[in-house]
Amino acid sequence: MGLIKGTATYTRYKVQGECDLRAAFEAGVRAQIFRGIEHTTEEYDSGWVRPDDWLRADVDYASCVQEPYVILGLRADRRRIKGPVMKKELRLAMDNWREEHPDEPLGRVRRNDIKDRVRLELLRRLPPEPTLAEVIWNTKTGEVWVGTQAEKALGMFETKFRASFGLGVCPRLPLLLGMDLLGDDKRCARLCEAYGVQPFLLPDAPPVAILEQPSRWLMQDYLTWLWATADTKGGLDMGDLGAASIRLGTEMRLAPKDGMPGSSMALTAGHEQTLEDEDLAEAFEALDAGKRPTRASFTLTTEGLSLGVSLRAAASGPANLTLPPTEASKGKDAEWWGAALERVYLIEQAQGLLDGLLFAWLLAARTSPQARAKADKAIAGWINDRRAGAGNFKPSTKTKAAAQRLVDSVKPGSSLTITTGDGKGVHIERPASGGPAKVSKAEGQEVNA
Repeated sequence: MGLIKGTATYTRYKVQGECDLRAAFEAGVRAQIFRGIEHTTEEYDSGWVRPDDWLRADVDYASCVQEPYVILGLRADRRRIKGPVMKKELRLAMDNWREEHPDEPLGRVRRNDIKDRVRLELLRRLPPEPTLAEVIWNTKTGEVWVGTQAEKALGMFETKFRASFGLGVCPRLPLLLGMDLLGDDKRCARLCEAYGVQPFLLPDAPPVAILEQPSRWLMQDYLTWLWATADTKGGLDMGDLGAASIRLGTEMRLAPKDGMPGSSMALTAGHEQTLEDEDLAEAFEALDAGKRPTRASFTLTTEGLSLGVSLRAAASGPANLTLPPTEASKGKDAEWWGAALERVYLIEQAQGLLDGLLFAWLLAARTSPQARAKADKAIAGWINDRRAGAGNFKPSTKTKAAAQRLVDSVKPGSSLTITTGDGKGVHIERPASGGPAKVSKAEGQEVNA
């Protein structure tokens, strides 16, 4: 489970209200513990388990609470009978019945009986598949992290949490998070207006479905700004947090804005550390055509913290968050709660940096129509500059190696011309006497070999 150890992917929620934790554990939480389907023919069960051992369901206040933190494990077991397996076993069962009752017809009722019997037998033989997620609740701030971004698992969490603690939870959608960061009512109203949301539609329990699309638009604009900042400045002054270095990571996905034609595109750097200029040339053409990032990875560094993270327009939390190892995690016999709280501290530091970057963009680009126009103009200028400079991109090491192999493949006394669809290309010619090949543009201008 990645929140306490390993790479973290999680969804952020805001808890609506307060409760008596001890009483909740005695009643609501105990009623929602994981009971298991190992020795039954049931297909599904879910519930709370201990955060330090997902095989144990003896969940209580003492094992799950260190004020102000509540840490729980959420486990779901499911049996899935694959279609081809069911089809094969059913066919064998029916053939066997016909052999034993050659003079009796196999009617619809008997077919259904055989099907039910085969299904129960398969369920009895099939081990359940477990899925696990950690849940960390800071009761002081009212924020919950759930270690998954899978829609079904999040729906299960919301149901279990409400049944256990009697409290509702609301995803910290980027638009709602932005309003919390800005604080000021006027700034919040301008932010809402920028994305077509009326502020009066946002009560204490906001309609999540209405805000999902505006939140995606906001995140697409933010990811574009973060990419431009990494490309043009390499970092940002974060005030009290100090200077932050921002570097584009190994993946980028772009898609048309809603209602616009076109297909999505994905860029990955493979084993490279970052996406390089030549990888991004097509991406800048896509930006100019109106596409915007829906997912991008970055490396962020401050004086006291270095992390890798993937940000998604459709998620309410980071993915693939890579943090430095904790001191407690380096020891094999480290006390579990000590390691857990050290890890929680690191995630809070990382979340503070991520929230700080989002706040910096909101403050500079979305607090007034004038600020928005200025920011959007700067982004458009950056895209145009990068498209204009696409011919000056430095090739990567892997591209240089591929070009050299192509040149080396031309034998003495022969030549090779390669052209693209727009008529551009190169001509490679090696003298019959051997020696270095002469490389020129297809139209006759020499280039470096």
